[in-house]
Amino acid sequence: ALRLICEREIEIEKFTAREYWTVDTDFLSPENKKLPTRLTVLEGEKLDKFSLANEAQAQAAEAAISAASFSVENVESKPGQRNPSPPFTTSTLQQEASRKLGYSASRTM
Repeated sequence: ALRLICEREIEIEKFTAREYWTVDTDFLSPENKKLPTRLTVLEGEKLDKFSLANEAQAQAAEAAISAASFSVENVESKPGQRNPSPPFTTSTLQQEASRKLGYSASRTM
């Protein structure tokens, strides 16, 4: 157990924080609908998390894309899938009835 703690402490000491920047923007459709986007490719190169290492690089990227014109090439619509909630236990049934409807435990049962 002590070895695990020591290894973890060594990892913490080796860690160095790195600054990174992202460029996010909202495009407006002809119907004035906002389309939030994040810059992922700049000048033909894919950007990773640390590609924009400082504010100057981020501002240069922003200036490069603000002067450009954009068009939508493809729109994909995919159905979302959510798993159903698990069935209620007595306890969770009472908690939800209290939270949503203000029912007491005895009224719920």
